[in-house]
Amino acid sequence: MKRFLTICFCFGLFLGWSFAIGQEKNGPIIILDPGHGGLDYGAVGVNGVREKDIVLAVGKEVLRLNKELYGNQLNIYLTRYSDTLIWLGHRAKLAKALRANLFVSIHCNQATRKKHKVLKSLYNIPT
Repeated sequence: MKRFLTICFCFGLFLGWSFAIGQEKNGPIIILDPGHGGLDYGAVGVNGVREKDIVLAVGKEVLRLNKELYGNQLNIYLTRYSDTLIWLGHRAKLAKALRANLFVSIHCNQATRKKHKVLKSLYNIPT
C-alpha cells in the first residue's frame, strides 16, 4: 500500500510540475484512462487483486491530489469513474470531444517473475 501511495503521489507531482509552469487556470485538458473495467479484469495478482481496481484507484487519487494540492487548477478527467467497461472507441471519442492535450492510459501489467520490475511509457507523435 505504501508503494502504491508513493507512485500516486509522484504521478501527481509530475503532472503538476509538467503543466503548472506558465499555464493559466484554464490550462491543458488531461484525460486519465484507467484501463479495463467491468467484466474485463486486466491482470490479476497473486492475492486476487485486479488491475482494473488498482488503475481506477490511481486515477481517483490523481484527481484527489489535484484538488488537494492544486485547488483543481488542472483540468483532469477520467474515462471512467466506476467499475464499468468502456469501449476503446468511446475513450478516444471522449478525448476528441474534450480536445484533450494529454491522454494517459493507466495500466499495471503483471510479470511472472519477481525480478521483473518495468515501467512502460508509450506516446504518439502527431504527424
